[in-house]
Amino acid sequence: PKRDDRIVLEDEKNEEWETIYLANKTGLSGGWRGFSLDHGLVDGDALVFELVQPLRFKVILFKF
Repeated sequence: PKRDDRIVLEDEKNEEWETIYLANKTGLSGGWRGFSLDHGLVDGDALVFELVQPLRFKVILFKF
């Protein structure tokens, strides 16, 4: 999105997390921490974000 907006992240189990996309910083906030903690993300993990609908991403995790 070209402006801040709410987006949904969906994992491989079809569970959802609402996050806030920050356009100026090209990053995620508000909800990203919960997604990260719930999936035990650590440095070195890789994620693929697939746009499946406007403002909805399927996230595929690769843990190394």
